[in-house]
Amino acid sequence: MTKKRTRDEREDKKDDAYRKAYERFSYTSVPSNACLGSPHRYFESSYIVRPTNDNLLQTFSSMRIHRHANNLCVVTVGNLISDKIIESVQLHHQEAPPSSAGNKRKQQSKLLRGKETSASGIVRPDDILCTIKISDQSIIEVPCAVWGTVVEVNSALVNDCARIKHDPLFSGYLAVILPTGPFPPPKRIVEESK
Repeated sequence: MTKKRTRDEREDKKDDAYRKAYERFSYTSVPSNACLGSPHRYFESSYIVRPTNDNLLQTFSSMRIHRHANNLCVVTVGNLISDKIIESVQLHHQEAPPSSAGNKRKQQSKLLRGKETSASGIVRPDDILCTIKISDQSIIEVPCAVWGTVVEVNSALVNDCARIKHDPLFSGYLAVILPTGPFPPPKRIVEESK
C-alpha cells in the first residue's frame, strides 16, 4: 500500500518543479515607464531575460517579457536582434486549443508532477518558441522563457519578419502566454534592477 503525500510534500514538489524550470534563465525587473504615449504603461511589469548558461550567452544577449495586470505575458525579442538583418522567422508552437478551465488545471498539474511531457499549446521556459535566421546564415533560437499556455502566436511574422525589429512590442511580438503558477518566478531567481 502506497502512502499518500501530504499537502506540504505536494507543494514542495511543485516549488521544485518551478525552480528547475526557470533555473536556466535570470529575470531582471525593468522600471516601468508610465509616461503618456509609452507602450510600457500598459504593462504591470517588464523583465529582461538572459540565459544563465554560458553557451546560450553566445547565442543571444537578452529578450524581454512584459506582464500585463491580468497576468498574461507578452514575449518579445527585446534587443536580441537590434543590429542584425532578418531573413526569416519560423514559429514552433501553436495556440492552445479551447478547453475548460478545469481541463487546463489538470494538464498543468500533470506537467508539474512530471506525468505528461507535452500537451498542445503548453510550453516550458526552455522550449524554443521561434527560430530566427539572420542574413549571415546564423540562426537564433528564442526560448519561451515562460511556463504556461500559449494564448496567441504572432503568425504575421512569418510573412513580414521586419516587424520584430521595427515594432517588437506591438506588431512584432512573438507570443502571448498565460503563465502556469507565479510569474515572475520566485524572488530568488528574479534580480531587482538597481
